[in-house]
Amino acid sequence: MSNIREELISNAVQFLRQQDVLSKPLEKKIEFLRGKGLSNEEIEQSIQLARNVISGLDTPTTSRPWDWRDWFIMGVLGSGFAWSAYTLVKKYVMPMVQPPTRSQYEIDKEELELKYESTQSSLHALGNDTKKVLEETERQQEVLDLALDDLEDTLKQLKQNDDDRDRDMARLSQDVYTLSTITLPNALKEIRDTQATVLTQLAQEVRSLRQLQGKTEGHNSSELSSTSPASSEPLDAKGSAPDAAATATLQPVFKNKIPHAIPPWQAAMHAQTSKTIQESAGETKQQTENEDI
Repeated sequence: MSNIREELISNAVQFLRQQDVLSKPLEKKIEFLRGKGLSNEEIEQSIQLARNVISGLDTPTTSRPWDWRDWFIMGVLGSGFAWSAYTLVKKYVMPMVQPPTRSQYEIDKEELELKYESTQSSLHALGNDTKKVLEETERQQEVLDLALDDLEDTLKQLKQNDDDRDRDMARLSQDVYTLSTITLPNALKEIRDTQATVLTQLAQEVRSLRQLQGKTEGHNSSELSSTSPASSEPLDAKGSAPDAAATATLQPVFKNKIPHAIPPWQAAMHAQTSKTIQESAGETKQQTENEDI
């Protein structure tokens, strides 16, 4: 039970030591502690303990005097710091501040000369490469100019060929148009007229030949009829009439002996000519009808 009370007193002391509680009135502190179950004696004890702790914290601490150990440690630390600072200054600061020596000048000069020679050789090589590139570019430019000239000539030739072809096509079109609209109709008309004239002449010749053939056949018939009475008159004069068999025998003889005015081959030729004329007339008529359509 006493442990519990001591714990309550300890908690009360910690409560009273808080910064936000220090500024509050004492009555509120006591009232709060009573509410926690502390008696008046315990509250006074807690307040007294809290005041003692606070006063102990506020009193300044007294420093003890230095002995030889402190001075030794201080010397060691100071010497280490000084040595470190000296090393840093010597290693990093002095090379930047201190002027270079003669040997350093010579080393830097040699390095610069080497760099200059290397740069000069690089520039010389670059100049040679640039010269070669320029020469190659000029050569390619010449080749390109020749190719462009050839291309231009080829294009001109192609254009000339196209113009010639267009002129030929125009002339051919004009010729075809003239042939189809003027020459061919005139030629067909002349052919039709010529064929009509020839057919007319052939028809006239055929009619003339037919008339001549008719006249010749009539003349032969008249000669035959005149010859028959003359041959029968002597028989009548003698008082004897020819019999039928003799008459039948004599007629073929006289017929065979009668000369023809037109030979058979000529008559066959006239017949073939008439047939050809009729066929040509039919074809001409059919062609004329087709053209009219």
